[in-house]
Amino acid sequence: MVLQVFIDTNVYLTFYSLASEDLEELRKLHAAVENGALRLFVPDQVRDEIERNRETRFLESLEHVRVMHPKGGLPQMARDIPQAKPFLAKQKEFVKSLSELEASLIKLFDERALGADQVLEELLDRPAS
Repeated sequence: MVLQVFIDTNVYLTFYSLASEDLEELRKLHAAVENGALRLFVPDQVRDEIERNRETRFLESLEHVRVMHPKGGLPQMARDIPQAKPFLAKQKEFVKSLSELEASLIKLFDERALGADQVLEELLDRPAS
């Protein structure tokens, strides 16, 4: 007997969010579909909803990266202590890394190359049931 499954659009969209869901679970689901252990129903409406809401979920998650940017510098009282100079150097390095991370995420999103994009494409790229 083949298990028949329907998954709501919001579950798929969590893979673009800060949720703790693991893409490996989607890969397991894909393997189960491929080996015939289950049949996944994916109506066109689900595909359309994913497409319409993908960007919104991505931008919500990207905002969590953006708020990690430090605001302002050190107060005057901290600028003359020995730890200030190495701290500011590390802060500058962190800001640069964070900016590079943000740019990479945007590029991957635009190219539809995020991990979620790849796994969902494999899983959902089949005729609607």
